[in-house]
Amino acid sequence: MAKQMKVTRNTERIIEVLDLLNNEQRPSTINSYIIYVISSSREASLKDIIELTQVEFDINLEISEVSDAVNQLMKDGQLVLLGEKYKLTEAANEAHAKRVAASEQQEEQLRERFYEKASSLSEIKLTDEELQKIFKEFKGYIHENFFYYGKSAIAILGKDSSENASLTTQQLFRLSSDKLPTKLKKVFYRYIENLTENSSELELAYYESLADRAEQFFALGLSKELAQELASFQEIDWKVFVDTNFLLSALKIRENTMNPAVDSLLKIIEENKEYFKIKLTYLRSTYKELTQFRPVLNGLVHSQKLTDNQIKAALQSGNLDSFTEAYYRLQLAHPQGAQHPSVILDQASFILRSKKIEIHNGAIKGVDTESEVFSDLISDYSKYYALMNEARIEKQQLGEVRYKDTPQIEHDVELRESILCERDKNGETATHFQDCKTFGLTLDFGLIAYDKYAGRRDNGNELFIPAFFTPIYLLKKLYKLLPVQSDDYRKAFLSSIASPVFSGSHAKSEVSQSALAVFNAIGIDDLSFMTKSLTSKIFLDEIKKIGSDIEKATVFIESEISKELRQKGQKEARLAKELKDKQDILIKTTSEYSSTLQDNSALNDKKTLLEQQVDALTKGLKATKKAQDRLQGMLIKAASNPQQQIPFSNEQDKQEIDRLKDIVRQKEEAESALAKQKLDEQLKTEKEKKETDKETYIQNAVKKWQWDSIKHLLIALAVLLILTIYSLSRYNWSFKALIDAMRDINNNPDLAFTLPSIFTLLLFTFNLFLVQKFYSRHYNHSNIKAFRELLPIPKHLK
Repeated sequence: MAKQMKVTRNTERIIEVLDLLNNEQRPSTINSYIIYVISSSREASLKDIIELTQVEFDINLEISEVSDAVNQLMKDGQLVLLGEKYKLTEAANEAHAKRVAASEQQEEQLRERFYEKASSLSEIKLTDEELQKIFKEFKGYIHENFFYYGKSAIAILGKDSSENASLTTQQLFRLSSDKLPTKLKKVFYRYIENLTENSSELELAYYESLADRAEQFFALGLSKELAQELASFQEIDWKVFVDTNFLLSALKIRENTMNPAVDSLLKIIEENKEYFKIKLTYLRSTYKELTQFRPVLNGLVHSQKLTDNQIKAALQSGNLDSFTEAYYRLQLAHPQGAQHPSVILDQASFILRSKKIEIHNGAIKGVDTESEVFSDLISDYSKYYALMNEARIEKQQLGEVRYKDTPQIEHDVELRESILCERDKNGETATHFQDCKTFGLTLDFGLIAYDKYAGRRDNGNELFIPAFFTPIYLLKKLYKLLPVQSDDYRKAFLSSIASPVFSGSHAKSEVSQSALAVFNAIGIDDLSFMTKSLTSKIFLDEIKKIGSDIEKATVFIESEISKELRQKGQKEARLAKELKDKQDILIKTTSEYSSTLQDNSALNDKKTLLEQQVDALTKGLKATKKAQDRLQGMLIKAASNPQQQIPFSNEQDKQEIDRLKDIVRQKEEAESALAKQKLDEQLKTEKEKKETDKETYIQNAVKKWQWDSIKHLLIALAVLLILTIYSLSRYNWSFKALIDAMRDINNNPDLAFTLPSIFTLLLFTFNLFLVQKFYSRHYNHSNIKAFRELLPIPKHLK
């Protein structure tokens, strides 16, 4: 006989919420909030939607989710964008108004029905004000039941409720009834007591609508308490390699539709460390690819100051590249502090570290970029990309043609292989996302497509987890593990369920009940295994296919358990091997480290040893001090009276004297050795200081010797400069004029003025020779070396 499953109400709630999240009910819930707050305010921006939802329902929505939701609502024809604000379309507004009116009508009919029944249960006539008080507490009591039990509250309020449920229900009843005066409390009690027996179709329909609303709210996620309980047995410890485009978005250098998702992801990882541990990292080759954008940014993005209207006009034109668009948006958000993208790129490593994105240190075992295998992978990726571009050109509906140069392809291949090698190293089977500890994040859909193609090809018909995901996909996974972002989960629930924000029928999922029935039938009560199974879409899809066939379900679940045990066994063996390897390495490293220390610190070790010996010998001397004093007195007495026999009590006293002599001798030797050691160290220090002072003296002497030459060099250069300026401005330096002057100087005395010019030329040449002489003498390496060797050294530095 199968044992009964021992699960708590918390277990059931966790499974139910995870079931709703797995069936993508969260987006529908967020859509309901958006439509409600926009309808209430007529129009709202993204920021308005988030603020209004927080104020009215105490729920903090992420901007990335709200952005995705409004885009989808616009595609569905329910919203239009006017400037920066969203507004309901006429059809959507009309449909929402009808749902709100129907909800208000239902509540009004319920109130009238309640007044009628409550009046009949009272022994005295009740006023409308008194009936309103009882009705208010009745609604609060019903809402509290749905908060604690979800859609199961309908059954719990009935005859077949369990003892635990009845106990909680009674506690809720007391909390509500205690707010009423005694005469109204009796009426309230009688109404609740006869609630299930006399419920009308109207009241049952109301309970059903509350169950729908409760499910819509729970589809947002878990409370903080339940999220902590889930995190306690479903450990999340991920290592995520990010692509270059992710870094560009994180640095806000490039505009991309997934930028809000990147921001939300970084925020969630940083603020929710108590629920999971996620390490974001990037390869050195990724950083290299990132820095290569610098020349592109310098040439593409102009660092000019524009007015807000000019920037808005440029953004609305739709003609900006993604880098310039990001820069302009940054200028609008931070007019005084917007930095040029190239400046941000120069500080990239520091900015990324502040966002908890660290560079991966060291090479990854198994990734050899020089190997033939790696070259084959590059060739395979290049062929795939070429084929996809051909298909895009041929069919034209697959999007625009994309191009990647060889370095980009090499980087993508290295990144993918790094992730797969890390998985192999950690023994990850990667057939369920829950078992996957290592993967990559990218905004490149081409890389994601190739990764899936290569995965299917390499794994055949077997299940596999791709190496890459988008930030949006990871966000959806994390939302299942995070608590609802609210300061008061209960208050958020009660305010949501009491308003017509959730109107109409909501799609329900029965998979949690089906799965629980199967678990119960075969006696499974392991919370970790159940939660892991119910967060796996593959598992849920299989359970849906099986339906109510317990035999097939048993076979399927037993196979999953066997697989889990096999994986655990493999992991245990791998960890045991790693532990032994680490211990061996530790022993070897410790030995090598000790040997190295011994080699590098021989003197220090010797000194320490000697100090320990002296300390030990000193303690030994103190321990025998009394015996030493006694024997010393005996020796003195014997010396003063040589004829008297020293009264040695026995042979042991003789041995003690000899031992003490040895101790004294050893102490003296140890102290002598220690003193010698200290003297050697002192001499070594003095020698090193003298060598340093000697080198400083020589360098200063060389500098002075060179500076003296510079003075003469400057004088020669000054004369040379003056002669050059004078001769250039005073004389005709053409070759023909000089020749004519030399020939006709005797016949034409007027040409005598050319002699000074010739003299000037000679003087110019002489000064040029002096400059060369001074420089070669004092700055030639061999001359400097000779000067250093012949330099007399003071006696105190020798």
